[in-house]
Amino acid sequence: MGGLTALWLAQHYPDRVRAVILEGPMAFARMGDLHNPGAEAMIEAIKSGEIAAYEGNYPAPPPHPEKPWADAEFFHEQMRRRFKMFRHTDHPGEPEALLPFARSGTVPIALILGREDEILKPSYADTLAAIVPDLAVHRIEGATHDVQNTAPRAFADAVTSILASLRR
Repeated sequence: MGGLTALWLAQHYPDRVRAVILEGPMAFARMGDLHNPGAEAMIEAIKSGEIAAYEGNYPAPPPHPEKPWADAEFFHEQMRRRFKMFRHTDHPGEPEALLPFARSGTVPIALILGREDEILKPSYADTLAAIVPDLAVHRIEGATHDVQNTAPRAFADAVTSILASLRR
């Protein structure tokens, strides 16, 4: 959900963005990359601004033992705030507008995916790698689509690894 926003910001402010780390983004996903192609309706609703029906219905992952406070109520509030943010952004929301930037290699882009992602199939990494040169892909064992909440330590380790690779 925030993947397009992150790419849009990096495109407009490459002097301020050292890298983009995408956690299970929907940006550039093909229908064949989705476990539930009906999710396309949600993507279209987000882009059109008519997303109120999805705010409380987005599937919440089970809480991780290290983050027991990240329960369904927390997750739905987090999603409500994200959807509110989407209504206030001025980027076009069209992935096609970001293709030239994603292909340019101007800013390094990394992808973090959960191996048990219930929204994106493993093929999504190949789809994105065909667009983004030198895409760094990190697959997290035991994580669902919401990697940071279902495998927090592994997510933090992946981010640390990505950041360390930028310093070389």
